Amino acid sequence: MRKNSGLTLGTTLLVLLLLIVLGFTVSSLSVSHLQLTGQANRHDRAQELVDSALALALEKVLASDGQFGQNTTDAKVELRPEDAPEKTVAYVCFDRDEARRLGVGYSVNNLASDVSTAGWNDEVVPRRAVHLVAEGTYRGTPARAECVVALPPFPYGIASAGPISGGEGLLVAGIPVGETVASGVERLDPEKLTPSHIISTAEGANSVHLAAGTRISGDLEVRDLAVLDFDPAGTGIEIGGQVLTTASPEKIPHIPLSDYDPAAMPDLQVLVGNDYSGETVTGFLRWQGNSSADQLRFRNGLELDGALIFVDGDLHISGGVRGTGALVVTGNLTIEGGAALDTDNRMAALSGGKLTLHGDGQNASYFLGMVYSEGGIEATDLTVLGTLVQAGDGKSLTLEHANVILREDLAEAEVPINVGTTTTTTTTTTPSLLPGSKASLTLPSSPVTPGTPPGPGNIATAMNVGGGGANNPKLDQVLDILRATVGEVFTDTTVTTTTVPTTTVFPWVTTTVTDQWPRASFAPSRVLAPQQRTRLLLWRPL
Repeated sequence: MRKNSGLTLGTTLLVLLLLIVLGFTVSSLSVSHLQLTGQANRHDRAQELVDSALALALEKVLASDGQFGQNTTDAKVELRPEDAPEKTVAYVCFDRDEARRLGVGYSVNNLASDVSTAGWNDEVVPRRAVHLVAEGTYRGTPARAECVVALPPFPYGIASAGPISGGEGLLVAGIPVGETVASGVERLDPEKLTPSHIISTAEGANSVHLAAGTRISGDLEVRDLAVLDFDPAGTGIEIGGQVLTTASPEKIPHIPLSDYDPAAMPDLQVLVGNDYSGETVTGFLRWQGNSSADQLRFRNGLELDGALIFVDGDLHISGGVRGTGALVVTGNLTIEGGAALDTDNRMAALSGGKLTLHGDGQNASYFLGMVYSEGGIEATDLTVLGTLVQAGDGKSLTLEHANVILREDLAEAEVPINVGTTTTTTTTTTPSLLPGSKASLTLPSSPVTPGTPPGPGNIATAMNVGGGGANNPKLDQVLDILRATVGEVFTDTTVTTTTVPTTTVFPWVTTTVTDQWPRASFAPSRVLAPQQRTRLLLWRPL
């Protein structure tokens, strides 16, 4: 009996010891779990903080139309949430020295550049993009994130607020800036084509028609698939991108034509006739129709030599249009006969009514630039090297035997307007003093009569002549006396300067440098909110 009692006591003590050890183990594991949970929670909060800093920096970039971060010295986001615990802050910094001082990565705004550049940590920042880097801590726990956001030029080869009808063999594609279609559209290397998209905000069933043989290098964007009168998964139509149902009216540019009215421009040329032939025009021109039946007509072609023609009425051109300039028409615009492919051509055609382009063949007639209408577009037998924008709700955009090749610099049309130059010749008389001489000759209040020259003491101090000016008799007499006394101490300098006349600054004038012609911007993206142009290329924690 005693033997069994001893074993029972030892067993009990052993079990108690094991329970105590197990309790300490469980307690230790619980503490470790709590610590890991707390650390994970702080890391999550730190990541949320740097993501918020990225979003705030991106908002500043978009709200400033891409300017925030261009001047790196004063571009920084410092996020310290209210009532946040100590050691809780996040930074986005564009200044490299400031970023180095803070111990964070630097951001790069490359939105104004047409070439890629190097960013922090050897990240390649694409052209017209911004690379944002955010670093911060939450209660001492660090986190880092980055994003790359692009604000590309207008991405659509064709954009319409109404139905679209494309004929057989339509090609909608993009080519890089500097490339041409001189060898023919059909010979373009498919491997070198860049994305060009089609968007339609039409709502009616079967309102987007694309015939067999249509090729699109980018996306087809519509409100819903019901508007398509074809099966995008079927044969005969090639879509290089995706079929998207994200089209919205906000993505269609609406350009105020009245912004381009040059009525207040100096040296405005007013067209008084209704019928012209074989003209070459330059500068700002305006024509005013007296009735709805009035029409301005150019026969045998029209050449624009740095010209902007504003027509308050209808405009009809036969024989094609070529050169560099813009046509802004409040009514209908018709251009019959295309121009040959010429890399010097760069135009914008805008119409408040219907815009009609009739060429002489897809590989024979070209329009280089931006085409915009609020009353429908009809394009036949030509290739548009640029973009087509139809902004009239419910109006149709129709293409037959036509191609649309998007090239960014032509779609975002900027054309110089030839306002002429002014040449001014001025002659200035500059003192060339004896060594050691110092300033000060005061012009006498009464005329000086040539005769007895002033004494040497006066000449030794001659330099500045006050109170006079060009063609001032008193100044001329003093200079005669000085020349007679010291010889060629004074020299005459003739300067000829050529300047561009001052031009009233309109919303579309992008160049106001005095020695350059104003460049009229017809970029469709200029009237879109930056949010509609934004493309998120990358967003990730680091």
